[in-house]
Amino acid sequence: MTEQIFSGLRVIEFGAGMATEMAGMLLADNGAEVIKVEPPEGAWTREKPAFLMWNRGKKSVVLDLAIDANREAAAAMIRSADIVIEGFRPGEARSLGLDYQSQATANPGLVHCSISSFGLISGFEYLDQSEAVVIAKSGRCNGNDLLSGAHFENRPTYICAPINECGAAFLAVQGICAALIAREKTQLGQEVTTSLIDGTSAATMRLAYERDGDKIVSVQHRGGGASLLIRCIRNTFLTAECADGRFIQMCARMPRHFRNWMEALDLMYIYQDERFRGAPLQLESFEAADALEDLIRARMLTRTMAEWMDLFTTQYDVGADPFLHPEEFLDHPQMIENGRIVSISDPQHGIVKQLGPLVLFDRTPSVIGQSAPALGEHQEVIGEMHDKPRPTAPDHDAAQRPPLEGITILELAYFLAAPLAATTLAEMGARVIKIEPPTGDPFRSSGLEFVHIVRGKESIALDLKQPASAEVFRRLVARADAILHNFRPGAPERLGVDYATVRAINPQIVYHYGASYGSNGPERMRPAFHSTPNALNGGGILQGGKDNVPIDDSYPDPISGLGAGVALAMGLLARARFGIGQSQETTMLTSGGYIYSERLTLVEDAEPLPMLDHEQLGLSAFQRYYQTRDGWLLLNVIRPGEWERLADAVGHPEWVDDERFATPAARKANDEILTRFLEGIFKAGDASHWEKSLASAGVPAAEAAGLFEEFLARHGMLEEGEHPAYGSYWMLKPRVRFSRGGNRSGVPSARGEHTAALLREVGFDDREIERMAHDGVVFLAEAA
Repeated sequence: MTEQIFSGLRVIEFGAGMATEMAGMLLADNGAEVIKVEPPEGAWTREKPAFLMWNRGKKSVVLDLAIDANREAAAAMIRSADIVIEGFRPGEARSLGLDYQSQATANPGLVHCSISSFGLISGFEYLDQSEAVVIAKSGRCNGNDLLSGAHFENRPTYICAPINECGAAFLAVQGICAALIAREKTQLGQEVTTSLIDGTSAATMRLAYERDGDKIVSVQHRGGGASLLIRCIRNTFLTAECADGRFIQMCARMPRHFRNWMEALDLMYIYQDERFRGAPLQLESFEAADALEDLIRARMLTRTMAEWMDLFTTQYDVGADPFLHPEEFLDHPQMIENGRIVSISDPQHGIVKQLGPLVLFDRTPSVIGQSAPALGEHQEVIGEMHDKPRPTAPDHDAAQRPPLEGITILELAYFLAAPLAATTLAEMGARVIKIEPPTGDPFRSSGLEFVHIVRGKESIALDLKQPASAEVFRRLVARADAILHNFRPGAPERLGVDYATVRAINPQIVYHYGASYGSNGPERMRPAFHSTPNALNGGGILQGGKDNVPIDDSYPDPISGLGAGVALAMGLLARARFGIGQSQETTMLTSGGYIYSERLTLVEDAEPLPMLDHEQLGLSAFQRYYQTRDGWLLLNVIRPGEWERLADAVGHPEWVDDERFATPAARKANDEILTRFLEGIFKAGDASHWEKSLASAGVPAAEAAGLFEEFLARHGMLEEGEHPAYGSYWMLKPRVRFSRGGNRSGVPSARGEHTAALLREVGFDDREIERMAHDGVVFLAEAA
């Protein structure tokens, strides 16, 4: 198979920024013709090294959309397209006549994907539609701790990882694939919408929202046992200093991995100490957790980083990774040996090393080789547009169903990263059958956190280690369209769920491996958790701040899940278009790297990107949280013209001509002086006043107030849920929305809740089911 997944499909891309550009890049990497429409001055992201990655393989045309003739040319391009990706401000597409409603009549097969900032939430149209502003305004900058990137817990933290932009890009591609799959059946396209705030919620860990009537009780507000559990978890994810001053990120949350770590440290005696018998997660006091941390840190200081890593990787099965700088990550053997690094020749910048394919497909491989286009390089394509033929027999009834209805996915994945892939597809209508052991997915111990992952799925509790399970598995596979697992290499073969076995049963199956390090390379057998990519891709050092120790961050698990969701959706689209199944793989390292792609695009002549300050408040005077009279204000001045507007808005237009600030180089050299000036100015007013005043002057800024979950609840992004196993809870609404088929809002499933029903569905009678339950092959929830 030489075709790529999006071969023969034309994409028109409007807008600049990581979300829209990365979404378009993922389609271009996999065969789409992506035509980027830019203003005469070019996309503002052209100043970023990451532009070369985010726009590789695309074509560029220039259209000034303020001119009537150019708007008609843009409309003609849309009539010729299969897909539109746009990041217009609210109402802008409609005012230009380039929205879905204006174009769908002329091109009924069009899949139009809109990526906004706040999605369904209205009232923030006056704000700049940017990643940092959404993080601030939503409160995602607040309430962070050592497990989520913050050294300082009682004020905002500048989040270096653009979780909302990367999350929105991944959600958008999933939605586009789902709509194209539906189009294969119905001949009709539809509007797909998502947003940066949806990307934020999808890429945020610890969304465990207990419901007390109409109130929300977050993890931060529970105290007691929940807080002690988090304190214990921190010990399993220590940032540990070694004898040579280097740091290792530990990941030993599972009791087995923690015991291995203690054995490597020669600390097994802790299990004889009454204070530590419940280690790692069942300690009885904060004092015990503190004392255990002190013991561990003292022992880690006795060897160098290299000595510990050699011990952990060769003699003990311990999750641990060194903290690397971004450029070191691009040389990591796991990235190289799994084919995830590419070097592309660019006419202006020479060889540019960058992240390669998000997904490895065995039958429809990604092709990456062309750098980003010069501005207007492909202007001639405007004259080559032809309207798409109209559908001959559209199926309007089928188009009213969720786009992935009729697709069945088997989930053989535990914890969070891989299972989240199927969660978002379940929201799009897929039937997801979770195959978990009779004891359940270990992540069920997280309680309400698990609710978000298991929502809309059916659970069959099946012991794959027993030979009698093979026939159950065979019958399930025979009826499935895709299968997802995250077992380490060798385990699928031992369990009889490897690709060769599955393909022999169902040749058209889409078989996805959600790997940690990847199936090749020296570390392919090692355990990994969310902390692994954050340490290796440079994020831990970047988020730690100047002169601080590196820090853990929790985005890699959900981002990896969303990346795996992209892969599954693409594999299912290839199946729908070409009638093929295939084996495919994502890795946590690659997906986690994509979020830091701006730092992982190495251009030899590029200016070094700014680093987070010691207080974790910002990258520079222009990208920073400032304390005001009553709270905190984010300033996010990054585009041409914004500096001049800022100087005027704060009452100092003379700064523009001040030799200390007159040029970008001068402003960079005098950044601390400018920061102090702005600190004094902003402290004199309230945050809300500055937000509105600066916004009216065209200066990106936002008040940082409240907690993220409170923002979601206040603005209707949560819905009430009840379940016998979980009680009352708040559930996130679907993160991708469809204009024709809508979504499916399922309920979370208890362990083995659907075992009996599924066994009957695939042909087992009650006597056989009772025998399997008696023998421990299955667990029946109704018999519990």
